[in-house]
Amino acid sequence: MAIHTITTEHLKQIPRGPQRIDYWGYGLEADPSVIEAIAGTFEGLYVVGGVKKAIAKDTQLVVQGIDLVPTGNSNLNPREVLTGNSNLNPREVLKTGWQHTNSTFESYSVVHAEGKSTEGTLYSVTNLAIIQALNEWDMVPEWRQRDVVKVEMADGFGKLTDEESNVLTYTARSENPSLPYTRLANGSDYDVNLVSPEATAIAVENFRASFKS
Repeated sequence: MAIHTITTEHLKQIPRGPQRIDYWGYGLEADPSVIEAIAGTFEGLYVVGGVKKAIAKDTQLVVQGIDLVPTGNSNLNPREVLTGNSNLNPREVLKTGWQHTNSTFESYSVVHAEGKSTEGTLYSVTNLAIIQALNEWDMVPEWRQRDVVKVEMADGFGKLTDEESNVLTYTARSENPSLPYTRLANGSDYDVNLVSPEATAIAVENFRASFKS
């Protein structure tokens, strides 16, 4: 199924409410095909403006290595996150998911930083199963946490109202709260893949298999 790309004017025609969540994806999640791989569908996923055309203001793109991913209290099957069990061990889940990729796990996150900005993709989601799949993929709240960023569209891709510009995203928790990231990254014109797309595809497939088991 083709990706649905809409303008900011078309966005205004989608009724706001509990059946619509506007989500800002960065890093891997700036790529709609990755969202589709995680959720298994494009249905109900609308890209606003275009890929990496939504800029989150006052954010700094960062990279978090595996050693800073929280460990939780015990090693549990990743499905435990669906029941709200706070004992999920995100670091072990990620190690398991990436162990056959021949790549060292790293992930993008953003932190609040006045005057900085990060490119990403604004999605309007009317199929809430996609948000649930992202919750599982990002291990919310054990690894990533819900956050709100203020976005604006890149020049030539329309304008958002004040209400539309405040959108959901997920940011990474850290094993060391005083050092939530391994290094800074350039939030403009970055490669969404920190590792090869082939390694990412293996990790996504491992993730989907773990939640089906």
